[in-house]
Amino acid sequence: MTVPFIMAVGLGVASMSGKDSKNDSFGYVALCSVGPILVVLLLGLVLDIEVATSSSSEAISTALAFSSNLGHTVIDMIKEVAIAILPILAFIIVFVFFLFKESKKNIIKIFIGLLYVYIGLTLFLTGANMGFMPIGAKIGDIFGLSEFKWVLIPLGMIMGFFVVMAEPAVHVLNHQVEEVTGGAISKKMMLFSLAIGVAISLGLAMARVVFNFPIWYVIIPGYLIALV
Repeated sequence: MTVPFIMAVGLGVASMSGKDSKNDSFGYVALCSVGPILVVLLLGLVLDIEVATSSSSEAISTALAFSSNLGHTVIDMIKEVAIAILPILAFIIVFVFFLFKESKKNIIKIFIGLLYVYIGLTLFLTGANMGFMPIGAKIGDIFGLSEFKWVLIPLGMIMGFFVVMAEPAVHVLNHQVEEVTGGAISKKMMLFSLAIGVAISLGLAMARVVFNFPIWYVIIPGYLIALV
């Protein structure tokens, strides 16, 4: 949801910036993507958060348990998505009703779009919590206990590579970089660089899980190289 919203705001900012619009909007999407990650990290430092062991993998064992857990998950996701959308809804209401004085037709379109987003996110997160996450946990358990757990390293690298290739924010950022650099850094070059970088980082993370070595040996030299 964030990517199209930020892209639209970025287009508005760029259109009002005149001849320097490319420079003014450079890194806008990337910055807004980094923001939520930083906030989550800060929350992790400030709040005393305990990671609960998910019982959702047990809920898929019987049809009755599945249907019961599905009902609870749907209700939880309805609440969580409502909380997530409320700030954007408040933002839109302030601008549409008090600043822009939009026509009734446009206001209806905006709220229909928000309704689509609300229903879509609820269904998506319900499916992720009921399907993908329990299956992922089961697969992780199987690999973690097997003698072939080293397979997690190439598997993690493949998943990291294709996640980046499919990420819309990455494609927007690549397009901006290509325009600002006049084609010196192409979209294709940057896309593959990012995908390979994330693949390597996930491979190292999986290697740490498999071989249980201190991650500082990788992080500190990596950051030093990046800073230099």
